[in-house]
Amino acid sequence: MDEERALRFSADFQREDQDRLAFNRLAGEMFSGLDFEPWYQIGGWDSSVRPFAFFDGREAAACLLAVEQPFWLAGRRYQTVQLGCVAAAPAWRGRGLARRLMEQALESCPADMAFLYANRQAAGFYRHMGFCQAQYYRYRLSGEELDGLAPESPPLKRLDPMRPEDRARLLELYRLGDSLAEPGLRGAGEGVFLFHCMRAWRHIFEIVGWDALVLLRRRYPDLLCGGIWGGQGRSLRELLAAASGSEARHILLGFTPTEKAGLVCEPLEEPDTLLFVKGENLFDHRQIEIPVTART
Repeated sequence: MDEERALRFSADFQREDQDRLAFNRLAGEMFSGLDFEPWYQIGGWDSSVRPFAFFDGREAAACLLAVEQPFWLAGRRYQTVQLGCVAAAPAWRGRGLARRLMEQALESCPADMAFLYANRQAAGFYRHMGFCQAQYYRYRLSGEELDGLAPESPPLKRLDPMRPEDRARLLELYRLGDSLAEPGLRGAGEGVFLFHCMRAWRHIFEIVGWDALVLLRRRYPDLLCGGIWGGQGRSLRELLAAASGSEARHILLGFTPTEKAGLVCEPLEEPDTLLFVKGENLFDHRQIEIPVTART
């Protein structure tokens, strides 16, 4: 108990080097390979991504990230908070630190809905915190459907988020909004988007002349599309055909498209990314998923 009294709580400390680096060390130990520092150094860690932690001297004893995100769905703006990177150092487990951080984050980030992704082992903990499991869905279409849709496809330019000039163009296109997705961020959430581009997506393309940005990832024999931004006046299939062609068996959409006609929709069952929500359940009676580039 005396040890716990010596812990120091802090939040929104991303500009404080000592605390940020301690947070980063614990996150890297608990989630293999996770490193926020390159993202912070290029200005990606914005005020919508809020760190919470208990510190034991110069080291973090427990950590949590809360991401405040506005989503547009059925013409309405919903304020959400997503919790992630929830962990306690081995020496501090079993003392309720993660629970206390979650309580602090939920109090500090009022929202219509709080949500998080977790594995089966952690499900009981989140249910105890008042979260309930929700079902989410993924849409796909056959690669063959794209044949001939873009007979004179414009050139593609690959963008590298680590290059300042490419990163500026990447964000310029992102700010045009994800009007083909619902729920969508409509240009909000730049910080988390940039983190995904740096960490998880290698095929980031501008469709030159169409002012469109497309993220792709190979999942042989399929292709996952992480999102489409810009491309005003172009259909979903046109943009996919220009960016990916018809070489993939299926194009999996990592977002819920506004154009659903002719698409296959299936419940998504991923044991390591179970969805839990608290508050207004936007997933209730809807076949949707949060865009993959908006997840923590």
